Amino acid sequence: MGYAATQIALRYGARVVATDGTTHADALRGLGAEVTGYGGGMAERVRELAGGPADLDFDAAPVSNSLPKIVRTVAKPEDALTMSDFAAAQELGVRFQSGEEGHEYHHHVLGE
Repeated sequence: MGYAATQIALRYGARVVATDGTTHADALRGLGAEVTGYGGGMAERVRELAGGPADLDFDAAPVSNSLPKIVRTVAKPEDALTMSDFAAAQELGVRFQSGEEGHEYHHHVLGE
């Protein structure tokens, strides 16, 4: 999902800073994304590459307790969107999207 999101964002002219291990890093760079690894200091590296807080952070990774780190890459929690960690999203004030009731998608923004 993250690879496809990168392709779409780049096609629409966005600058993309992606996080990845070694699996897709070279392919993401080949598309035109700037890539940094997971792990300690990830939020700081993303902010450095972005020149400050990212405008939007899209989390498509499996639930891994990384959402608190992801929130530190943006100016405010609602600038992040997760497709997986709904429990943490509710605690942190992050937007989330889930497929409920078949193929219908629901977009949730807390506090609205």
